[in-house]
Amino acid sequence: MLDRLYKTLDLYHLGDIASVLGLIVSIVGFIITIWGVWRSKTAAQRAEESSRRTHEAMTAMQSIVDISAVLAALEEIKRLHRASEWQLLLVRYGSLRAKLVALKASRPKLKETQHAVLQGTIQHLANLEVMVDRALAASKTPPNVPRLNSVISDQIDKLTELLTQLQREEIGYG
Repeated sequence: MLDRLYKTLDLYHLGDIASVLGLIVSIVGFIITIWGVWRSKTAAQRAEESSRRTHEAMTAMQSIVDISAVLAALEEIKRLHRASEWQLLLVRYGSLRAKLVALKASRPKLKETQHAVLQGTIQHLANLEVMVDRALAASKTPPNVPRLNSVISDQIDKLTELLTQLQREEIGYG
């Protein structure tokens, strides 16, 4: 009889042990799942941050390239002033302004002073275009070339300073 009693108790005890082990396995599995989800989330956040930094670096590099192209175009405008290529200059003023507007719009994180440099150059080109256009429409000689080139040279200096700032920021000398 005692033998039978021990067998009965062992059967119940095995069932309890199996239930406790099942609970432990479930809890461990749940913890591992939560840990995996947390690791995936942090990996996704790191990937997103890396993507954002890469995009910002590419935008900064493109801005540097664009400003360099603008500087070259401004030098060409000075040469065209000296050659009295007024019809061609009207086209250059407008296309260069459009490039500067696009540059300004593509870099909303520029400092206010940097945006002001771009806007100032846009405005000076617009003013020069109006002056030359009016002179040509009235069959007059456009304003004097040294004065026009002085305005362009001032803008070249400001844009060169802006370019240097962006290059320093890009390599981390902020």
